[in-house]
Amino acid sequence: TLDLMHTTIYPNPATDRVFITGCADSDIMIFSMDGRIISLTHASNNSTSIDVSGLSSGSYLMVIKNSTGMKQHKLLIQ
Repeated sequence: TLDLMHTTIYPNPATDRVFITGCADSDIMIFSMDGRIISLTHASNNSTSIDVSGLSSGSYLMVIKNSTGMKQHKLLIQ
């Protein structure tokens, strides 16, 4: 199992794609600030990327969840 403390998200702020490392066998969810789920991705490898080009500029909440726990990141889209 993976320790989510070593998860990295870049670039942040992002414009068209966000890369996540340290996320093997995790579900990655992006929520709007009003709590709506915008995106759900399952990362089977240690690194993945998510297309965020369709998101409006602003702040979002990224939640990375696996069997060991959950980690939240604020994601800025430009």
